[in-house]
Amino acid sequence: EMIRDFKYLSFREEIAKEILDCKNAKVVLDPTLLYNSEEWDELLNFKEKENKNEDKDKYILCYFLANNFKYNKIAERIAKITNYKIKYIPINKNTLLEKDKMVLNCGPREFVKSIRNASYVITDSYHGMIFSIIYNKQFFVLERFNKNNKESQNSRIYNLVNKYNLNDRLINDINDINDIENLQYHLINYNIVNDKLKIERKESISYLINAINNEYKKDEPI
Repeated sequence: EMIRDFKYLSFREEIAKEILDCKNAKVVLDPTLLYNSEEWDELLNFKEKENKNEDKDKYILCYFLANNFKYNKIAERIAKITNYKIKYIPINKNTLLEKDKMVLNCGPREFVKSIRNASYVITDSYHGMIFSIIYNKQFFVLERFNKNNKESQNSRIYNLVNKYNLNDRLINDINDINDIENLQYHLINYNIVNDKLKIERKESISYLINAINNEYKKDEPI
């Protein structure tokens, strides 16, 4: 009940607004989406020079939070179709076994950079998917939780793919890949995605600035 005392309240997912039944709340972008790719490049000090001699070979970046062996099989299937090598950000036992394919010393900057330089991304991570969208990468996202799992966090992924009409990026089984005969004709149209994201980014930032200014207008400017 005390949540309703907040003058400004925003969520990144429709389902959160519905659960808390806050009619005046605003659904906005996840904070990471408030920056576009150029702004993330600047924030993380990425320069074109540092990429000239790096990752000459095209690769598929795999970032899996769940320890699910079928993920590796899906990655291998896409690698076979595309003839790209595989790189894993080591998180779980299955990926730690892929010693010759690991992204070593991977902190936040290296995480974003690995997505930025990838040709394909396969992930079960919400933010793995977000940065794929920010950098206009071809990607597939896997459902990490069983649909009957009460602790499932899949709703945030469903919300994002539905919002940008990316439902065909959501896969559960290697058969979903087998149905795609040629990935080069199964690509995301980022012109549509970027146009919608640009509008939502502007609206979300406007909401945040308005909330801050109205809340602090009686005090010194912040």
